[in-house]
Amino acid sequence: MLRTVSQRRFRSSDVRDCSAVRSVTFSFTMAAATGLVRRADQQTKIAYETALPLTEQTAN
Repeated sequence: MLRTVSQRRFRSSDVRDCSAVRSVTFSFTMAAATGLVRRADQQTKIAYETALPLTEQTAN
């Protein structure tokens, strides 16, 4: 009886640790993905701004 209670406690704490690790990993992944999207967005903006004068020149 005593052993099963301690095993249950261990399992519940184990699950809590696992979910904490999972949430930290998820937040790091989201931060990295957001950073990549922002970087790609900046690159697109830079490419658009450099291409804009070229299209205006060819239109004239």
